[in-house]
Amino acid sequence: MTIENHLSKKTYYETLLEDRNSEDIVRILGNMFQEENMKELADLSYIRFAQGEVYFHYHDYEAAVFKWENISNELQPWARKNVGDAYFELGLLPDAIDTYKSTKTDQLILQTEISLKLFEIYIKENNQEKAVDYIKQAVSINPDYQDITDVARAFFEQNGDWKHAVELALNEAVRTGAVDWFDKLHSYVSEGHTEAIAPEYFSYGLEVLYGLDAKRFEDLTAALWRSYHQGPFFLQWMKSLNQLLQTLDLNLSSYWRELSGLYQTAFMELAGGRFELKEIREIMPELLTNWAAITERKQALAAYSALLAWNEFFPESIKPGDIQRAENQIWDCAKNADLLDDSLHLFDSLVAWASKQDVEVSAKLRWFVEEILDLSKQNILVAGVNDIGKSSFINTVLKQDLFDGPTRNTIRLKDGERPQLTFVSERDLHSETIVPDVYAVLNRPESAGAKSLTDLAIPSEVLGKNRIAIIDTPGFRGRKDEQEVIEFLPLADCLLFVLDAEDPFTDQERDILLKMTEQSPYLPVAFVITKLDTIYNKKEAKRIVDETYNRILEYVPNTQVIAFSSKYDIDGQDQAIESLFRAISSTDNQAEKRAGKMLQVIRKTITFLLESRVEKKNKYKQGIAWNQDMVKKLTASINHVQDLEAERSEKICKDYHMIKEDMKASMIKDIPEMLKGCSELLNEDSDFRKVHLQLNNEMNIRIQTYIDEKILPKYYHEMEEWILRSKDELMLTKQELDEMAGSFNSLYGEQKVSFAYDFRILNDWQRDMNRMTSGVRLEEENILLRHTPSQFILKSAGKLFNAIAQKNMLYNQYKKFIENESYTETTNNIVSKFMLPFEVFEKAIERDLHLFFKPPVDILNGRVEEAHAQIREKEELLALMKENPEVYHDAIRLFEVRLRQYEWMMSAVKEISYIAQ
Repeated sequence: MTIENHLSKKTYYETLLEDRNSEDIVRILGNMFQEENMKELADLSYIRFAQGEVYFHYHDYEAAVFKWENISNELQPWARKNVGDAYFELGLLPDAIDTYKSTKTDQLILQTEISLKLFEIYIKENNQEKAVDYIKQAVSINPDYQDITDVARAFFEQNGDWKHAVELALNEAVRTGAVDWFDKLHSYVSEGHTEAIAPEYFSYGLEVLYGLDAKRFEDLTAALWRSYHQGPFFLQWMKSLNQLLQTLDLNLSSYWRELSGLYQTAFMELAGGRFELKEIREIMPELLTNWAAITERKQALAAYSALLAWNEFFPESIKPGDIQRAENQIWDCAKNADLLDDSLHLFDSLVAWASKQDVEVSAKLRWFVEEILDLSKQNILVAGVNDIGKSSFINTVLKQDLFDGPTRNTIRLKDGERPQLTFVSERDLHSETIVPDVYAVLNRPESAGAKSLTDLAIPSEVLGKNRIAIIDTPGFRGRKDEQEVIEFLPLADCLLFVLDAEDPFTDQERDILLKMTEQSPYLPVAFVITKLDTIYNKKEAKRIVDETYNRILEYVPNTQVIAFSSKYDIDGQDQAIESLFRAISSTDNQAEKRAGKMLQVIRKTITFLLESRVEKKNKYKQGIAWNQDMVKKLTASINHVQDLEAERSEKICKDYHMIKEDMKASMIKDIPEMLKGCSELLNEDSDFRKVHLQLNNEMNIRIQTYIDEKILPKYYHEMEEWILRSKDELMLTKQELDEMAGSFNSLYGEQKVSFAYDFRILNDWQRDMNRMTSGVRLEEENILLRHTPSQFILKSAGKLFNAIAQKNMLYNQYKKFIENESYTETTNNIVSKFMLPFEVFEKAIERDLHLFFKPPVDILNGRVEEAHAQIREKEELLALMKENPEVYHDAIRLFEVRLRQYEWMMSAVKEISYIAQ
């Protein structure tokens, strides 16, 4: 045992005992102390140090401290550390900490033990941060000391301190080269404890592991890959890994299949719309190069095709040597049996991405995919120029009179237990399970919807037996027809091109055929020559067929030409058709063939999405312009309604005002005359002491009678007519506004403007008129009882003259007074009181009419606000499209890269199949 081990275990005293009897260590060391102390140059430090150890073991910590505090030789650092241990045992933790920290030494073991003791103290004090610091310090000072790394690992794991646990595992793995530590690191990664650590942190460790164990390197790399996959460090991880692989010697005897699969998945995701092109453009070349390098050549079809596809879109981004290697070796790759599944995944990714961009892939394209995935039947596309007997050929082949003339719509006929129909268009699918008249469906007039298809199931022995469906297309009449037929090429497993015997395979037909084969280069093509019954003899018919066949071979090698007549049997006609159907219904390489069709649909989908982008931008612009125009129209209509309100209000109010003023004028004119006429009630025998009371009463009676019998009936009648005239005005307004609403609804294409009218105001007016003209009782007016000078004199005179019997003179004075009085004040007072409710009513008319016009104005204002909201929304969307147009187009470009990859794969598979044959 080394001296450091003795010091560490506090057994240094054993080195002093040598062969002495150690039964009484305290006594022996005491005797040694006395012996040494008797010397002239005594050195008692060693003995004191040993005595301190013995006292410590006997738990006499104070005695131990006393001995160790008096050490002055080279054991002094250990003595200081031991003092700290004694304080620790005594529970004096602050003193222990101060003692440990004040101990100065360059001895690794002592430094390590001090760090471990401080680690132990801080655990006891539950000071996690300090404990971490000192266990890390202990490991960094002396990682090989006893089981210190295991202690540290257990501590980190127990406390869930995965950052330091990962750091320890990686450092120890690199330092020791022990695969156990790499395995531990692998477990941390798999458990998700490294997701927040930057990928570059692991690069050197991976490099070390690669030199130790390539299989473990792949496993750990794959685990890290999966941990970063959905996190923020994924691109950084790919960049870091690619740079690492570029530095390694990848001439491997065994290839990494798991990493290769992860590279393939990464390529699909990076080019799948999740990331922008600018984010991955620098990463992709190294990714593709590394992917091709680590993949076994026979399984490298996807890697090579991806590399070549990327280079087509981004030339000079990949080294020429890597490109040349991929071009040379791609043809030796094994056949990829999952190409149909891969292409379906690409289509689904494209649809999902489009949905996030608020673009809906057309229903027809989605239906195409469903039909392509249906491997239970093969589709024969029948095409040809107009009026060459295609329909007659189909009737004869199916042994049913289905068509009465040339096909006017694209129709697919398939076998089914009962007639069922699905109408396929760009926008939607419409299905009918009950089809009462198949003949009417097949021979209906040409549909307005170009590029649509009618999918019709009918009971058919021929179709069912051969597991085929026939797609009949309208005859070619021009370029429009060609394009419409080409739209359905992705559905076709075989193209059956129909020719007319009288002029077979014209230049027009050749050009159409070449366009179609250019769109579908791997599509099998067969030909049918119809109307051979129009040729005058069989020899001539055979010559026509042979010459046509030879001309066709120049453009379509390995094809079949069938001579056909619907009127009489041609030798071998039925057998040739049966042979064609058998060849078409063959299931050899079925998935591979349909994969090629999926790629055609994907290319059409990409084209559709590019066009949709332009259409959407134009739609936003049109929407903005349309809504701006609507705002102008609506604003003008609001102004017009307000003008109508002002005009109608003025007219109705003016009409009422004239009636009211006329009544007022009549009262002002009639009442004074009526009061003056009361003079006839006087005579010389009148009691002039009371006559003024009698006259005043009579005048009030006459005024009330005048109001009741003349004014009110006349006013009621005139108001009835006024209400009728007002109703006519409002009905005229309603008619005009309803026409306005109809015009707007025509522009909207739906019921967006509907006005409500409050005709209850007429009922309210009628009720008010009834109230104001029924039972009006005026307060009795003081006409002759006023204290005016003339009245006072008359009343006084009445008393005086009556007494002296001078009635004749008084009579004349009274009569003169009544007839000459103006009654202005009285009349005005009466008129004012009577007219008060009519004045109040007049003031309310304009308010009531405003309530009538308010709902239409509110509706129009609501449509204005709606239009402004639509403008703002579309302007924001348009600005967003203009702000980052590359985001959309770059994503489409990446999908095109993946499509081109699959096209490369398809070409390689076709080449391999051809060589195998």
